[in-house]
Amino acid sequence: MTDSRLISFGFVAVFLSVQGLGLHIGQIYFNAIQAGVVEPIVSNPESVATSLYLISYILVATVVIMLIIKFKRNLLRALEIFVLFMSSWITFGFLIPVSILYIDVGMILAIALIIWKLKRPGFASQTTSVIFSLSGIGSILGASLGVIPSLVFLLAVSIYDFISVFLTKQKNQKLVRQKLSGCSTWDQET
Repeated sequence: MTDSRLISFGFVAVFLSVQGLGLHIGQIYFNAIQAGVVEPIVSNPESVATSLYLISYILVATVVIMLIIKFKRNLLRALEIFVLFMSSWITFGFLIPVSILYIDVGMILAIALIIWKLKRPGFASQTTSVIFSLSGIGSILGASLGVIPSLVFLLAVSIYDFISVFLTKQKNQKLVRQKLSGCSTWDQET
């Protein structure tokens, strides 16, 4: 298999892993909502305003992250670890809803994932982190929103993504040049 085919296969495998795991966890979460065990993360799942409310959270988080990058770069790593912990805990918590001596196994697995990512940074630990964090967050959003609000949210995130990628092209090109030259983006001022 050529390198480009192997890379393509890797991207497809990661995508399908996130989607499959997200659908499985989403079904568990949706069944728990239907049974009244948990509440949806939004108060009105069928309201389009909910989608706009969620996208406003994303915009505020983006501003906060940009301020952290500009003024307190050392906090960025801590924020990354916190988000990874919370999102992977959601995933592991739904996959393995078991406690040992009152300690949630999902929490233990989330901590183990973070330790692995910190001690052995690399493709495998990064990819595994992405799979477990994205599938948990995506499944909860998907199970908590109605069809129309989900489509509005998807459209809003797509517009946000387009603006952040294509309309800030100069910033992205500078980051790519730094990465290609071996400079760490987080260690230097951009």
